[in-house]
Amino acid sequence: MNNLPKNKTIILFDGECAMCNNYILFVAKHDSDDNFRFLSIQNKKVNELKKIHSICTENISSICLIDNNKVKIKSKAVLKILSMLKFPYNLLIVFYVVPSFLRDIIYDLVAKNRYRIFGKIDECSIVKKHASLIQDKLID
Repeated sequence: MNNLPKNKTIILFDGECAMCNNYILFVAKHDSDDNFRFLSIQNKKVNELKKIHSICTENISSICLIDNNKVKIKSKAVLKILSMLKFPYNLLIVFYVVPSFLRDIIYDLVAKNRYRIFGKIDECSIVKKHASLIQDKLID
């Protein structure tokens, strides 16, 4: 895992989830400070990250964030990502006022039904279709 950037925040995402792929494209498009790197949970490199950071497989239901060796999952990961984007998206951190257990209930409901609602795709096909937008941000 020597090729992982040390000064970047890593987002692990479900490469087979259409919603997750579109969220990654959204983040990449609005990552004007070049904070993020992306790795599909279907990528074999994720296994070493899981060991290094003690990440349970069930915790990676869709989005997992590794920032300064701290792991955030579920709504905390989503809000942390949004907080690192520029205006107006960083304003969405207002949802921190909602208790995390309530945010995570909604998160879990969407995550559980994401394939049925948004569809399942070939691994990272949406991201690969827009490779020019994020080619430098994907961890291979």
